[in-house]
This record gives sequence, structure tokens and C-alpha cells, in this order.
Amino acid sequence: MFLAAALGIIIFGGVTRIARFAEIVVPFMALGYVIAALFVMVMNIGQLPSVIALIFKSALGSKRDLVRCWGLARYMQAAMESVVPGFGASLVAIA
Repeated sequence: MFLAAALGIIIFGGVTRIARFAEIVVPFMALGYVIAALFVMVMNIGQLPSVIALIFKSALGSKRDLVRCWGLARYMQAAMESVVPGFGASLVAIA
């Protein structure tokens, strides 16, 4: 109940209150994310060399081109979906 009330106060306070809340909370969220990532890396320290090797092998290997094509297709799809609501469905027919 307290969480719902606090969220209501933040949301109904407008953009300035949301921005003020984000200024306070986001740095702690980022710090928590970094600490969690470091914890996972420390717990799996034995696998770290093979993971780094896999990253370089995947970035420079033959799968790279296939992944780039898939990424480009997803990027184009997201761009089309973000444009369509503003202009109607006529752009979908063109594609």
C-alpha cells in the first residue's frame, strides 16, 4: 500500500517530480547493476578466459555476417513500427 501511494505521488507530481526521483534512484540502480555484474564475474572467474576468447572469436568469425544481417533486419523493423503510428498504415503497404 505504501509503494502504491509513493508511486501515485511521484506520477501525479508531474515531470519535474519524476525527474527529481530519477536523479536520486538511477545512480543507485546503476551501482547495484555494476556490483551484481562483478559478483557474477567473480563467481565464474574460472570461465572468464574462455568467455573472452568466445567473444573475440564470435566478433571476428563467420557468424558475424549472419548476425549483422539479422540485426539490420530487426533495426529496420523497429524503425518501420515507430514511423507507422504517425502516418497511418500506408507505409506498411509500401514495405
